[in-house]
Amino acid sequence: MKPGLGGMTRLFLLNAVWLICSLPIITIFPATAAMFGVIRDWRLQKGFPLVSRYWSHFRGNLKAGLIIGWALALWILALLLNVHIILQFGMVLRWMLLPVTVALLIAAVFVLLLSFPFMVHYELGLKSIVKNTLYFVVIQPQAAFFCLLLFSLSAWLILTLPFLVFIVISPTTYLMYRVCDHSFRKIENMKRTTGKMSSMFGQ
Repeated sequence: MKPGLGGMTRLFLLNAVWLICSLPIITIFPATAAMFGVIRDWRLQKGFPLVSRYWSHFRGNLKAGLIIGWALALWILALLLNVHIILQFGMVLRWMLLPVTVALLIAAVFVLLLSFPFMVHYELGLKSIVKNTLYFVVIQPQAAFFCLLLFSLSAWLILTLPFLVFIVISPTTYLMYRVCDHSFRKIENMKRTTGKMSSMFGQ
């Protein structure tokens, strides 16, 4: 997508379409995957009608978005509840259980956040999306943490000024996909030059 007024207008329209498709709440994760898909197509310099292409990505990622998105969201809620319960325990038991629970919580947040670029960038099954997202966090931690920072900043802005939900979602998604796309290309170049990691991103 080229910078300028046209690009900003398309981002604003994409943000609006995402909000409409997320209104039922249950569809928020397929709607997010569709937004990533449209941005990927922009990165590939494809010209297309925005709404019809968005709808195509929405339908194509409906199953994966619903299953992975809500499974991870419920898992995160369960882990947060566990953290609350563990904090009521005695000191020894608390420090035995808390690190493991927090580690699982962080992993779940990363997978939920970064699974959407994998859904639209590669043709993978549900298990492979989760597996490769975890692997991505391990081998590209800078990219993963930068995406988390972008998401956290966007969430903070919306909580502070709720009207920004009409503006900041699509630019944040665009920046996150750019970071992931750069890392994907780096990993794929590494595969070609070293012949290693042949099992990644293809199963």
